[in-house]
Formats: sequence, C-alpha cells, structure tokens
Amino acid sequence: MIARSLEQLRALREREHGTVILLTALLVFVLMGMAAFSIDIGWIYYNNLRAKKTAEAAALAGVVHMPLPGCADPTSGTQPYDVALAISQVNGYTDGVGGVSISPSMGANCNQLTVQVDTSIPTFFMNVFGISTVAVSQQATAEQLPPLKIGSDEPYLGEDPTVGSRNRNFWLATNGDWTPKGQGDPFTPTCYGAGWTSCTGSNNEFKSPSYYYAFDIPAAEAGSTVTFQVFDPQVNEGGVTIDFNRTHPDATGNEPVTYTFTVYAPDSTPNDWTDNSTVICSKTFRREGQAGYDPSDMDSWVSLCSTTVSEGMYVMSVKVTGTVSILNAWSLRALSNGNYDNQVAVYGLGAMSLWTPEANPPAPTFKLVKIDEIYAGQEMIISLWDVGDFSVSGNLQLMNPNAAAAVNSIDCQVRTRDASGNNPTAWAADDGSGSVGECYQNISPQEHNNEWLDFRIEIPGDYTCTGQDCWAWIRYAFGGATTDRTTWTARINGQPIHLVP
Repeated sequence: MIARSLEQLRALREREHGTVILLTALLVFVLMGMAAFSIDIGWIYYNNLRAKKTAEAAALAGVVHMPLPGCADPTSGTQPYDVALAISQVNGYTDGVGGVSISPSMGANCNQLTVQVDTSIPTFFMNVFGISTVAVSQQATAEQLPPLKIGSDEPYLGEDPTVGSRNRNFWLATNGDWTPKGQGDPFTPTCYGAGWTSCTGSNNEFKSPSYYYAFDIPAAEAGSTVTFQVFDPQVNEGGVTIDFNRTHPDATGNEPVTYTFTVYAPDSTPNDWTDNSTVICSKTFRREGQAGYDPSDMDSWVSLCSTTVSEGMYVMSVKVTGTVSILNAWSLRALSNGNYDNQVAVYGLGAMSLWTPEANPPAPTFKLVKIDEIYAGQEMIISLWDVGDFSVSGNLQLMNPNAAAAVNSIDCQVRTRDASGNNPTAWAADDGSGSVGECYQNISPQEHNNEWLDFRIEIPGDYTCTGQDCWAWIRYAFGGATTDRTTWTARINGQPIHLVP
C-alpha cells in the first residue's frame, strides 16, 4: 500500500515536471513574441519619426520657393517640387527607389507646400507571424508668409502731382549718408545725431541699399510692357518736392552724391527681396550742380526702363552714396502699356521712409500696412522712427481694417527703443482712447525724437478680410499742419517660414 503510494507520487512528480517544461516553453515563446513585437514596434516608431522629420524638412525647404506664378500646384521641374525631393533624398528617401514615394503638393493656399512620404519597411521577429513589411506614411505642411505691403497696393507710391486724384499726402524720401540719423531716416546715415550738424559715431542700423520697394505684377498684367518710373529722383534746391540740400560743414558743396535706383527681376525666393540678382535696369542720379545732373528731370516722372513683364515681384533697391547732409523726396509709379491706371501694386518692403509735407486735412490718414487674412493668428510689430517730431502735442492712431468684426479684438501694446534700436522699454498698454481694439498713443512735443516707437498687435485667429478692407491706416492728429520726416517698418513677429500644425 505504501509502496504503491510512493510509485504514484513519483509518477505525479514526473507528470508535473513535464508540465513545467511545457509551460516554460510556452512562456519562452510568449516572451520571445513580446520581445519581437517590442523590437519591431520600436523599429516602426523610429521609421515613422524619420519619415515625419523628412517630410517636415522637405516642406520647409521647398516652401521657400512658393508661391508659383498663377498659384500653380508644384510639379516636377518646379523648384518647390524638386527641392523637396532633393531634401528627402539627403535624408535617405529617394522618390521611386525602393518603394519610396515623395509627393509634394500645394497646401490650403498658394503659400503652403505639403510633402507626403510613403514607404514600407521590413520587420524582424514579426516575420514569424507572417508580417514581413509595414507601411509608413507621413505628411507635413509648411507655409511661407508673403511680404507685408506697406503704404500702398496700387500702381503708385507717394504723391503723383501729375494726376489730380492720386494724392497720398506724403513723399517717399531718403536722406544722405552723412545726414544725422535723428532727421527721420534710420538706415541711410552712417552716423548718429539729431541735428543737421551733429553727425558723429557709427550707426549700427546702417544699410546699403537702404530701402527696397516692390512692383508686384499680377497675372492680369503678365505680358504687358511695364515702365518703372521715379518722380523727381535728383536732389534739387527747390521744385515740387522741396528737396533740402545741406552740405557737409567743412565742404565746398561739390561732394559727389548719387541716388541709384535698381530694378531686379523676380526670383525663386519671393520672401527674401534682398537676394534678387538679375538686374533689369539701374540708373544713377546726381545732386544739383554736379556733373551728370539733368535739369529736365526736375519735378517730372523719369523712366528708369521699360520691359515685358511676367507675373511676380520686381524689386527696386535705393542706394545713396556721398558724404553729404541732404533730404531727397520722390515717388514711384508703374505704367502698363503706357497707362497709369493698371493692376500693378507698388509698395514698401520691410520699411518705408517718407516725408509728410503739411498734409491737408489737418489730421490726415495714411495707408500703413495691408493685413491680409493669411496673417490671422500672427503677431505683428509696427515700428515708427522719429515720429511726431512736432512742436505741438497730438496723438497717433493705428486704425483697424474695415474687415470682419473679429478685428475689434486686436490687442495693442507699445514700447520705445533708443537711437541705436536697443534697450527697449517693457511692453505696456497703449493710451486706450481710441476705438475698441485700435492703437492710440498721445505724443508730447519732441517726445519720440531720435527713437523708435513700437506697436505690438495680436491679429485674431478668426480674422478675415477682402481687398481694400484689409488695410490698417495711421492717423496723425496734431495741432496745425502735419510736417514730419519719419520711417515706418512692419513685420510679422516670428518665423515667416513655419510648419502648419
């Protein structure tokens, strides 16, 4: 009896031992499966991330060349498309090789580029379960915000005294490179100072060329002959623009001074107007009394050149040379097939330097910047240099576009920066006496002489507008006539080229 029980116990142990072996084998199989899945899942995650980063890099690189003429969708042979494929290849994804497909296309608007990366990857341990490959598909969209239009989107910028209804109440202007910075031009002078004889030190904001302007050709004007014109481009002692000619204190009045206007053809990077390199024409003008001065150019439209145009942005640079203190006032205009009424848009790029000569009415308004709805959700910085340089008190008002009601929620803050453009004060609320959402700032006599006044504006995410209703205006309300030499800049605060969530 006892013997049989021992034999039964021994048999039971042997059966349990076999069960343990079986369970251990099953557990090892499960653990190996888990390990297989974890390795393959990590591998899949890595490749999805790699494809995503490739799509993002390709979209960011390609969108620099958007938009294409006519708002065309990028195809093979266009720069957005080819650049996107090249960047993808650098990252290890070659279109059409090894099952890889790269698909660049236009996003929700002409300034967006979407890149789709499709491929498949082999698995490791998942092969045991019959899964030999896994599809990987990632997409990214990048956007390039177009340049802000400053001052105009019509075929002239500044006064056009030859056509009665084309008044701007200001002239474009550029000072000499020895004119003190505090005389209203922060970029042309090589020196500091507020008075005409206090030009000392080195201006850290000096630029050469000092200003850029756009002649934006729409599809409707493509193929026409456009003439690029400047009104009274020379420096005169008198005339309609009443140019000032103040010589260097220790000079004889014969210092060579030149104003050079250069027109460049559109290029493949429309967001960067400083890199255009194909010159359409360039013309240099002299100061009155110098060799090369042409008295017939005084108080008249002077043609730089005429050319058959394609759709795109023709850029004009303005460069001043000569150690002299001067103020030169002028205007820009485009003729299309000889007609001054056309669809070409002429506007400032990044900055616009101007002179407001006793504008009428006493509280004039000027077009400041066009806030198209593509800028919805962005932060805009408007900066005014040496503004309100008057002997009487008044106020400046940045007036909302006549667009959707959402614009009334615009938040506005102000600050100042010193003569070098540095040492900003803290952002603070504006004086708040204007309409809801508008920027309103009281200014005492000479309060902002030789300094920057900045406005920070939050554009609502649901902001919409159409055409002329997109314009924000600036209103000068000072006692007496408004005469001011100033420079305005406008920019989107942040990255003009960015990924779209």
